[in-house]
Amino acid sequence: MKDSKAVELINLVGIVVALATLGVDPWAVTAPGAEGLKIGLALFFSLEAICVYLSMRSGRREWLRIQFSLSLLVLAALMGALFIYEVKGEGVMVMIVIGLMTTETSLMMSFLSSDEVRVLKRFDALEKLSIDWQLVAQQAATSNTPLSVLSVHTMRPITKDVFSMLEKELRSKDLLIMLDDGLFILLWDTLPAVASQVGNKMRNFIMEQAHVESWIGIASYPLHDERMKPVLEYAEEALHAARAVDGPSVVVYGYTTRADTMASLEKDWESLLDIAKENQQSVSVLAITTSQPLRTGMADLIQREFRTKDVIASVPNGFYVFLFKADEHVVARVADRVEEALRQWGGIQSWVGTSSYPGDGESIGALLRHAERNTQRLAYGEYNSPL
Repeated sequence: MKDSKAVELINLVGIVVALATLGVDPWAVTAPGAEGLKIGLALFFSLEAICVYLSMRSGRREWLRIQFSLSLLVLAALMGALFIYEVKGEGVMVMIVIGLMTTETSLMMSFLSSDEVRVLKRFDALEKLSIDWQLVAQQAATSNTPLSVLSVHTMRPITKDVFSMLEKELRSKDLLIMLDDGLFILLWDTLPAVASQVGNKMRNFIMEQAHVESWIGIASYPLHDERMKPVLEYAEEALHAARAVDGPSVVVYGYTTRADTMASLEKDWESLLDIAKENQQSVSVLAITTSQPLRTGMADLIQREFRTKDVIASVPNGFYVFLFKADEHVVARVADRVEEALRQWGGIQSWVGTSSYPGDGESIGALLRHAERNTQRLAYGEYNSPL
């Protein structure tokens, strides 16, 4: 019963079979009210099917609770048909079996299965996961697979329904642990560059579904350490940094100063450049310095200015961007658009340095340093320009 989608699909197929049986099985009873009872059963089965479909689409268990109530009405109507109107035949027995099945499964999934989600205190979770996830790390080490840990703090606890929806958004190998003040997430085969994208999407998802603000710290194995306990602690440190400043709500461990961030990105983004080289694509890097520290909401604004596949790394006074399929002409237009967006959003002045592969460098380190020199030249010139 772990795969709720499969259970819901079985329920839906059973209800459709019951509806078909109701239509083809002769109901040879002429007593007053019998035909109305048959119409009522058809209506209840149809509403049940709609509820199961909506539950599968939205992941909300409220629909299953409505289906449970409807299935009780179906059973009551079937008992009336059986004992009051003495309806006989294989068709009514099939409907009774399906009615019992849907009642039991909708009750189990809507009320009982939510208790399977165990809520841990953050300190207890750190102790437990340092052991449990070390085993996952050992498995990842055999295939040279990177892992990323997301430490999520929410303004108030999320509900188990939202947790279940988040679980469905992740891949089968990813792990999700519910805390009394947030979440721990383990992303398989994910470096910080992609993990920060997932973190921003996760924040938006939690806000949309639960209207709860969240902050996220990220650390990676083996990039930051080859033991899971320090990786979890580094993710916690990054989370504290995210909450301590009026800046980006998703912080990667080590991305505190521009120098630290560039050193980390040399390792983190090299795999992205390798992908571009294999596909013979031009890529570009942006280094942006802002006149004010990044504020809450600015990271989301910046993300909207780029494509979903582009990668952003934030620092307190700006951010770096990796652009796929972008040469020097494309990146120049993007730089202008970013400057304009920041200026319109909060009157924030920005300086955008760019570099492109292969013209400005053959490695991420070379591209980052070239872009950083450009942004520093622009900023220095602006700060010292005559009034």
